[in-house]
Order: sequence, then structure tokens, then C-alpha cells
Amino acid sequence: VACAFLPKDFLYYALALALFRLFDILKPFPIHRIEGIEYCSLGVVFDDVVAGVLAHIGVLAFVALIGLQ
Repeated sequence: VACAFLPKDFLYYALALALFRLFDILKPFPIHRIEGIEYCSLGVVFDDVVAGVLAHIGVLAFVALIGLQ
């Protein structure tokens, strides 16, 4: 999810991976709540999806601030 629709460039993928791992380890507000879902263990999967979405948004924000494109 973090790398979806990003240019195929090492810098983008490395930044997406770093942000994904950061969000997955720290578990900020929305991720921590979603992890608590116990229905069929969906929280285990959905917290990773939300971390990937936040990482994707972070990469896009970083690219917009730095102006890589």
C-alpha cells in the first residue's frame, strides 16, 4: 500500500519502507485503535494497511515539500 502509484525509484521506495516501519512500530492514534479490532483477527491486518496508507501520504508530503518531481 505504501508504494502504490509511486514512481519506480529507489528513493521513493526506501522512504516508503522507512515511514511504514516507523508507523508500524510507533502505532500512532488511528493505527493503535484499529489494532484493537478482534473480529477474526482483522486488527492485525488492518493496522498494517493503515500504516501503509499513512506512509504513502508521508511520502507524497515529503515529495511535495522537497519538490522531487
